[in-house]
Amino acid sequence: MRRFDQEWQLLVAARTWLRDRGYRLLDSRGPEGMEQGFDVYAGDGLGLRIIADRGQWFVEVHPGADGIDAAGWEGWSTLEAWSTCLGEPVTFHDTRPTFTDEDRAAVLANSWWLQPQLDYVQDHLTQIERACQPDRVEATLRCLGDAQRRQSAFPPA
Repeated sequence: MRRFDQEWQLLVAARTWLRDRGYRLLDSRGPEGMEQGFDVYAGDGLGLRIIADRGQWFVEVHPGADGIDAAGWEGWSTLEAWSTCLGEPVTFHDTRPTFTDEDRAAVLANSWWLQPQLDYVQDHLTQIERACQPDRVEATLRCLGDAQRRQSAFPPA
C-alpha cells in the first residue's frame, strides 16, 4: 500500500476521536489525484483542518468559531506556531536553521507526514482548547501571529 493511502486511513481514523472529543466535520474532500484532500472540523472554541497536498500533510488550528473554512488563510495557524505559543519544541516544518544533527533528524522525521502531527494534536489538544477560551484567545492570537512571522520562510525585512 502506498504511503499516502496509509496516511489517508489515519485521517479517516482521526474522524472518530475528533467526533468523540466534540468536533463536527464541516467539510471533507478526497482523496483525489495528486494525493490531495482535506477534512475541516469545528469545536466549541476552535477549528481544525487536516490537509494533504501532493502527499504532504499539514494540520492547522483556527482559534475562534468564525471564519473556519477549507480554503482561507485568515486565522489558521501551523503546529509550529502552536508549539511556540505552548512552550513546546518546534518539530514540524521548522524553517529556522537547525544546529544539531539530532534537531535536523527530528524535523525531517516529523515534517510532511500525518502521524506525528496527529500525535501532537492528540497530546496537546487540551492545551490548545484552553488557549482558545474567550478570556485567553486575544493573547493567543497575538502569540500565534508573532510566532508565524518569526518562523516564516520569508520573514519581513
